[in-house]
Amino acid sequence: MIDNIPSTSKLVLLIGSNGSGKSSLFDAFGFIDAAIKQDAANDDEFWNYFKKKNDLPVSVTIKYNDKSEYMVTDEDFAQPNLASTAFYGRTSFRQIPRLTRTSLGQGGQFNLQKDSDRPHYFIERDNRFENDVEKITEVILKDFFRLQQSNEQIRQKYINPINSALINIFGSGNGTKLQLIEIIPPLEGKVAQITFHKGDSEFHYNYLSAGEKEVFNLLINLLSRGSFYQDTIYFLDEIDLHLNTKLQYRLLKEITENWIPENCQLWSASHSLGFIEYAKQTDIASIIDFDDFDFDFPRVLLPEPKVTNYRGIVDRDFLSDDDIVQIRQHYPNLTILNYYSIENYLYHPDNLAEYYDSHNRVFDKEEYITQLTKEKNQIKDTFIPTIALKRTEYPYFGEPNHNGTALQHRFKNKQENATQSAIITAYLNSNDFETYYKSLPMKSYCTQLLQRQNISKTDLAKTEWFKTRIEELILTSEA
Repeated sequence: MIDNIPSTSKLVLLIGSNGSGKSSLFDAFGFIDAAIKQDAANDDEFWNYFKKKNDLPVSVTIKYNDKSEYMVTDEDFAQPNLASTAFYGRTSFRQIPRLTRTSLGQGGQFNLQKDSDRPHYFIERDNRFENDVEKITEVILKDFFRLQQSNEQIRQKYINPINSALINIFGSGNGTKLQLIEIIPPLEGKVAQITFHKGDSEFHYNYLSAGEKEVFNLLINLLSRGSFYQDTIYFLDEIDLHLNTKLQYRLLKEITENWIPENCQLWSASHSLGFIEYAKQTDIASIIDFDDFDFDFPRVLLPEPKVTNYRGIVDRDFLSDDDIVQIRQHYPNLTILNYYSIENYLYHPDNLAEYYDSHNRVFDKEEYITQLTKEKNQIKDTFIPTIALKRTEYPYFGEPNHNGTALQHRFKNKQENATQSAIITAYLNSNDFETYYKSLPMKSYCTQLLQRQNISKTDLAKTEWFKTRIEELILTSEA
């Protein structure tokens, strides 16, 4: 049970590890929504999906701050006395990589007010985007012809809100400012022409980045349907996908404060540090932590105190020593491993030595380092040429305030990236163990060494050496 959500909370953010139950709460909302709309297939598949155990009933109770209470069970799957628009949910499977429809109506008949095109289970893909595009263009044409609204009125009503949101999220720098130019529905055998301006170029929707598509998908959905859902619980799963931390913060702030109607409440689940940071800082948000609970037993979850602390830990990957210094200065809550990945700790010769000794097995540390060095020299040229390209995928300094700076260029196709990549290449060309090992991808390479075989990673993570190294890492980053 979740209790004590303040009436002032316009946002309820669910956090916790994968599989902790966050999306199950959204399934509960979906269960009540199905009872309200009475349009879900009431068959074995439906009940098998919602039942955790076949011998236990399904029961969901919603209590509002005005003391009204609504319960739906599998034994009494009757329509509760709630409006058909009481809930509006979207699954995390919303990505539309490219537009496909070449004429209006190819998606079949749908009713936005009845939400008839929604996925009925939270494991299903949400395919409402191209329906939203059709609806927006239909409404624009009606406004133009029936209400005789001018081009400027239509732009103020439909285009400008999206462009203002895009600036608030992505920034207004010349390299990041994304602006919608036009939306033309699919006609004459062509997909919809949704065109954007960015920098000195124009882009079709199909050529936006995954993060840009995710944001536009969300905005166009809320623009086309928001007028129908004015007294509603919105439950939107993982709306931070494909965005770095600063953009995640801006996205949640923009959606919560400017796109969710006043009489509504947004529930979202996320692993995002940016989302957590926003929810901590604003007075209109509550954080519910699902982590480390066994939900086979009754639990009461309460909003986390606003002083909730959080930190992040990431692999070193192909970062130079100076990269790490700069990143730590700008992202103080982020801890970076001293080696390429956690596998470098697990298969470190000192860690293997302790593991072998605890199992009364012989381990020749020097021979292992010799074999590791030989293997490194044989395979290094297969990945060294890709280091600079791989670094362009890293999110560090991607925020608009770093646009065009030397720090941002470290992770772009720029000379600064080439310089740092050359330093990492020098690490890997060295035969000094601690020099090359910090940049050696032990997760993917050197996996066939005899000393690594038939050893559980879980067991390697239980050694005192491993625990001490991780504790030192965290303490150093907190200092």
